Amino acid sequence: MRQEATLAVAIVLAALASAVPAAAAGAAAGQDAGAPVEAHADSGRGRFIPELDPAVITAGMLEAHPDLAGRQRGMDALLDGRPEDALDQFRRGARYGDKPSQAMLGELNWTGQGTPVDRVAGYLWMFLAAERGYHEFQVWAQMYWEQLDEAERAEVAARGPVLKAEFGDEAAAPRLARVLRRERQRGTGSMLDASGQAATITAYENGKPVAIDGRKFYAEENFDAAAYRQVQDRLWTAPLEGRVDVGEVEKVEQPPR
Repeated sequence: MRQEATLAVAIVLAALASAVPAAAAGAAAGQDAGAPVEAHADSGRGRFIPELDPAVITAGMLEAHPDLAGRQRGMDALLDGRPEDALDQFRRGARYGDKPSQAMLGELNWTGQGTPVDRVAGYLWMFLAAERGYHEFQVWAQMYWEQLDEAERAEVAARGPVLKAEFGDEAAAPRLARVLRRERQRGTGSMLDASGQAATITAYENGKPVAIDGRKFYAEENFDAAAYRQVQDRLWTAPLEGRVDVGEVEKVEQPPR
């Protein structure tokens, strides 16, 4: 059981780690002390967010994306040995429809990390993670379902609608869309400088100024809910071939409703 759960974590980590190579780039050489440096994702903040260009992953971008902020902070807490904090952060991400956050909530509940073992909650969270048809999460939801006994399956039917009503896409997607729309409106009004050229945004990371191309920061795929969702779907729908061997699973069935 524990080995299977560890594989579930490995799948999520493998997918999220696709941003790591870009995160390895350091600041440009030869810049003056105190001068703005080009933004890049460091080994902490960017490595769990493959949806975004590493050049725009700043504290401000995470605040504009509570789904990704919850995921990032949840993974940081989990890897730092703070599973209770990880649960809180993943739940925040899950409330805004972040499927990896929901999958990690499934994993932690299933294995009892930071919370008592609750296999029903573990399955329900993994089922929500799979609701868009993302392959790996479908696989693990099906595996969890097959291990539930009859009493647990009956409890799924009783508890599932309440969780889905708050965290399923029907509720979470509009919630996230409102935040993205608000944050986009805050920034795009000042996208041009006095000369009519695209403005450069100056953010501060660890007390240092960071220069970011405003057009890149406020790109449609970062703040338009539909375009943002398309990026996520492209990333998560296909199997993670060549990254993680999930063992003996041979087929994926839609988790029971």
